[in-house]
Amino acid sequence: MKTAILSLGFLFLAPALVCAESGEAILTAVHGDVRISTAAHAPLIAAVKGMKCSVGATIRTGLTGSAELIYDDGTALRVDKNSALTIQNASFSNSVRTFLIQLYQGRLLNTLTGKNNRGPAKFSVRTPVCVASVRGTVFVTDCSSTTADVAVFEGSVAASADEKSAPVEIPANKQSNVKYGQQPSKPTDLSAEFEEYRKTVAELFTKQTEYYRQNMEEVRKMNVEYMENWRQGVQQEMDDYRKQFNQRNPPSTGEPPPDDMQKEIQDMEKESFPE
Repeated sequence: MKTAILSLGFLFLAPALVCAESGEAILTAVHGDVRISTAAHAPLIAAVKGMKCSVGATIRTGLTGSAELIYDDGTALRVDKNSALTIQNASFSNSVRTFLIQLYQGRLLNTLTGKNNRGPAKFSVRTPVCVASVRGTVFVTDCSSTTADVAVFEGSVAASADEKSAPVEIPANKQSNVKYGQQPSKPTDLSAEFEEYRKTVAELFTKQTEYYRQNMEEVRKMNVEYMENWRQGVQQEMDDYRKQFNQRNPPSTGEPPPDDMQKEIQDMEKESFPE
């Protein structure tokens, strides 16, 4: 397995597991302030472990926030604090898995294998100042609107100012800085900060990802548990609504609930539990 880091300001990419057919990932860990829109045009809501993320999903973390996602093909992501990104592609075509992550700011840690359990994979991270593309790597990207750092722990990363520019190859245990409008710098040894990040965060995340890759049923159970808790919450809201309605409009003994209450409850059920 290979490891690398890409950063805009500070962005890290960690091991990611992606669902090949559906293009959905499952949140395996949520800490602190994390908000997510689970698909394109969906509203931002508080992230919860077990949620699914589709193509178009946006994740934003606050001062204390971090989130980890895993796809069923062996790709995994860790979004660190003060970060924002959108999953723009997670498609599966001609036996090749293709990922494109738009990192607006912050740090993203990624870990993937060159050939996951669904075939070859291509992974790219686009930031405001550069594009980093990999095949089978663990790396971190840390970025802001004007600069980015790409640090590679395993494998190699091709970084360029944009898709049309000639890339700079960044090998394992090296990093490169990219400034807005310029090509990536010549790779240098990992800084003390990135070495510390590898020891305290990346290595642990990689081990956890390897465990999930061997035990994907546990990941699926996270989603099942989340959905069951969500349904119970919605059912409780409807029960509370019935009580409040009856308190405001007490029916005569033995009479069925008023038609307007029945209609409101039916509308809530259709909205909460679609066919």
